[in-house]
Amino acid sequence: LATATTKDNNSSQPANQLRVMANAYALWRPSTGQPVTVIPYAVRLSDMATLPGDSLLQPLRVAAQSWDGTAAVRFDSTITRRVRKPSGAGRDVYLTGVMALPGTSALSAWSIVLSQGPDRGGRYYEEQHAPLATGPLVLSDVVLGAPSQKLNWEDGELVLPLVPLQGFNQKEPVALYVQARSAVSRADGVAVEVVIARPSTPGKERKVELTVGFKRALAAGLNELQQEVDISRLDPGEYVLEVAVRHAATGASDRRSARLVVR
Repeated sequence: LATATTKDNNSSQPANQLRVMANAYALWRPSTGQPVTVIPYAVRLSDMATLPGDSLLQPLRVAAQSWDGTAAVRFDSTITRRVRKPSGAGRDVYLTGVMALPGTSALSAWSIVLSQGPDRGGRYYEEQHAPLATGPLVLSDVVLGAPSQKLNWEDGELVLPLVPLQGFNQKEPVALYVQARSAVSRADGVAVEVVIARPSTPGKERKVELTVGFKRALAAGLNELQQEVDISRLDPGEYVLEVAVRHAATGASDRRSARLVVR
């Protein structure tokens, strides 16, 4: 993760930098089954300019792009936000939001650029997003959310907590959400395993800290899996949370992972 994709055209370098954080998730809309890329973002308020003599922020332009490297297709969307700066906002208070782009299961890169005029802006990107798998049993990206950060993506009846600030309070359970797309009904159930591990580093092997398993019947088509995960016993630091599904009778399986930062 860094600050703009090689596939985008929104990578200006303004003189005044906005601190931006973001993530992106390749999902399917529960309401329609169509692919969607969901991009939650946060920008530090203390970096933003206000209008002269007013607490109203200068208009904020938000430009998001995603790239399907298989089909060589780009999707983009731009909005302008007009927001009043909260009174007494400290240096580390962030303005948050979410963009949703027409999606593709082959999402391979994405970027988001926030700007206030030509001389103030910031950006965030990922150039090597792993495309979703293909096959009879496929997982979406893993979404980890924190209700306390008060940012949701909504689609139909789904209200999905997000984590624009990229970190989790140790005392708050993580809201885990992942979708499983199955070619056929699997009434006998699939085994679902959630593993939290310290990632391997030079000289240190991957260390599993927590494993949770359960069984879930799947319908043909799109299925939503939601679970609260207690992280209160994890030490502060960076982890990888992995979700794996396997159908014993056929051997169909998939796995996806997400970065988990505990503070």
